[in-house]
Formats: sequence, C-alpha cells, structure tokens
Amino acid sequence: DPARARALLQEAGYAGEQIAIMTSRDPYPVFGRAADAAAAMLRDAGINAVVETVDWPTHDKRYGSNQYQLTLIAFSTRTDPTLMY
Repeated sequence: DPARARALLQEAGYAGEQIAIMTSRDPYPVFGRAADAAAAMLRDAGINAVVETVDWPTHDKRYGSNQYQLTLIAFSTRTDPTLMY
C-alpha cells in the first residue's frame, strides 16, 4: 500500500534521504533487474531509492565487509557440508 507507506514515512520523519541499492549486473543480470524493480517499488512508496551498479568483485567485497545500505545478492543453502567444496 504505497499511500500508507508514504504516510508512515512522513510520521517517522523521513526527509527524502537517498538510499542506495548496491547491485551488479554481470555475471548475474537478475540482480540488476531485481534492484531496478525494488527501487521502483520503494520510490512508489516515497523513498528516494537509487540503484548503484558495481562490478561483481566489488559487490562481493563490499557485501562481505558490510559496506552498503541495501543490496541484492542470492545464495542457496547447503544441505550437506560436502556441497561447500
């Protein structure tokens, strides 16, 4: 409900600060498409969301060191420890 989200943001005192969604588009184009969709939904709700596209090594490094506001990344669970190799 974008209208309700905007009202809640106003009530919370959100002043339009930019929120960056870090993503990469190569070698996983789906991350970029998902980031674009998420940013559009956030903007509809009144959040100043932008997509920050970086290369995959930068994405992985910044993800691992928590140097991002929001990110799109995927991983699967390992049901057996041998699948880690």
